[in-house]
Amino acid sequence: MISAVSILKASPEFSSEHPLLDSIATIFSDSDVAQTKLTSLMAKRDDFHNKRRRAEAMEQENLSVRDQIRNLTVEYDVCEDVVKRLEREIAEQRSKMALILDEAETLKKTLLSNRSATRAVVDELAGLKSDYVDWTKEIRDSEEKQGECLLKWEQLRRLFC
Repeated sequence: MISAVSILKASPEFSSEHPLLDSIATIFSDSDVAQTKLTSLMAKRDDFHNKRRRAEAMEQENLSVRDQIRNLTVEYDVCEDVVKRLEREIAEQRSKMALILDEAETLKKTLLSNRSATRAVVDELAGLKSDYVDWTKEIRDSEEKQGECLLKWEQLRRLFC
């Protein structure tokens, strides 16, 4: 391959004693090194920007996750309060149910007691049925007798008045 230096040396405009010709190889070498370094630094800069964008995106995602966690925590606390309220209501209802059962047992005992008392009264009434007929007859007789007495008193009053 023909180097740029050999082309320049062959060119009539340049003399071989020109000081630039001797340093041209160094210039190309320095240029290559600078270009390589520039390419490497640009790649590092691009990598840095990519990492920074990825870090920003991850931070945004983390903020979103934190917001979701905060919202879920609030929702959880609300649900927990509802559960506690429902547990209290359940305990109150169970207490009421226990009182109702106790009252029902008491009423059942009262009913059984009243049945025996009712049975005794019914038996007594059955025994008094024939007496009732007699009492009713006696009441009618007494009312008739009283009516007769009133009539006699009225007659006596007319006699003396």
